[in-house]
Amino acid sequence: MGISVARTLLGVVAMLLFVIPGGYILAKQDMPGRKFVTMFFITTMLISGGMIPSYLLLRDLGLLNTFWVYIIPAFGNTYNMLIVKIFVQSIPNDIIESADLENYL
Repeated sequence: MGISVARTLLGVVAMLLFVIPGGYILAKQDMPGRKFVTMFFITTMLISGGMIPSYLLLRDLGLLNTFWVYIIPAFGNTYNMLIVKIFVQSIPNDIIESADLENYL
């Protein structure tokens, strides 16, 4: 049970630290190369290497039979990053500008 709880907590922390900021950055209209990076993520998500290349990568990284084999793949969850991107794009710019004004006061 301890491993399941630790896996869940560390997976959530990995999502908060990597996936949510990545989705926010992809949603910003003024980011140079935003469309290319988004299409790169979508393409690699749709045409993934599969299970065998993932196993070989984790083996070469020395993560087999370790606890981190559960956590490392959560760092780059493309599907959730795209969901965050779509959510951030749905927020009106007026709300974001008013939040920026609060920082200057």
